[in-house]
Amino acid sequence: MAQHARLKIDVGVQVYFCDPQSPWQRGTNENTNGLLRQYFPKGTDLSVHSTDEVAAVAAALNARSRKTLGWRTPAEALDEWLMQVNKIRVARDRLNPRNTSRSNTPSGWLKLASSPRSERR
Repeated sequence: MAQHARLKIDVGVQVYFCDPQSPWQRGTNENTNGLLRQYFPKGTDLSVHSTDEVAAVAAALNARSRKTLGWRTPAEALDEWLMQVNKIRVARDRLNPRNTSRSNTPSGWLKLASSPRSERR
């Protein structure tokens, strides 16, 4: 979250940081930790598990529907949100074509992050 200010500006997402020592402010995080404990008990050394094992657990948890997401999976909820954001961008760009010269999409961020500094200017 080092670039949270850019995320807020580029996408318009509100970024919230919980207070230290306040687990009640991190509901989804604490719930996910509990789900992870079903696979890896607290104190487990993850270095003894292969990348494939950890990826399989991640896939299982990401494919699990969540009550807080209206019984959709995280991937389904993200896809729906991205489609809504894209519709807003398309409408905005139709109203103001000058905004289309710079990509605000996550893939655009990756392109900026991976390109040499001389190409960013």
